Amino acid sequence: MIVPIKTPQLLSNGGDADASQHEKIALEPNIIETYRLGNTTVHIADNSYRDKTAEEISNVWTDFYTAAWTIWEHSNSNKNNE
Repeated sequence: MIVPIKTPQLLSNGGDADASQHEKIALEPNIIETYRLGNTTVHIADNSYRDKTAEEISNVWTDFYTAAWTIWEHSNSNKNNE
């Protein structure tokens, strides 16, 4: 599945106000690997993990797996109901 990204990853300066009121900083991708597949170039960036502890990274993966299994189970239950 291709997931196009039209806007760069943004960081806000925090706080409780609406996100549109925050100063936003575009991050330069920290590319750690590049693959060429035919006419396609894929860059792998580790910005999401660069400033996180091992525990925080583990929590990100746990959240990812939880969401993925929820989607998988939902799609399978829809197939069974047809």
